[in-house]
Amino acid sequence: MAQLLNCAMAGRTFGIGRSRWQLGGLIVTAVMTIEEISQIWIPSRTFDFGDLAANYAGVLLAEWRARRAMVRRSSTID
Repeated sequence: MAQLLNCAMAGRTFGIGRSRWQLGGLIVTAVMTIEEISQIWIPSRTFDFGDLAANYAGVLLAEWRARRAMVRRSSTID
């Protein structure tokens, strides 16, 4: 989902401190964090740090792949 949103937003970035993050990844990270935390109050669901860590790893992978695709695309245009 993060990679799809990053591509749909044409790699729009957002600065946090000295680093730049793709806005699509930040949106997905916020939504999935809220969703995972909300499971604390749903009796049939369980909050799990492992799930949250796997979600973050997926967003980081999507961020990396989207950046690579944009670099490749810009190098073929030049």
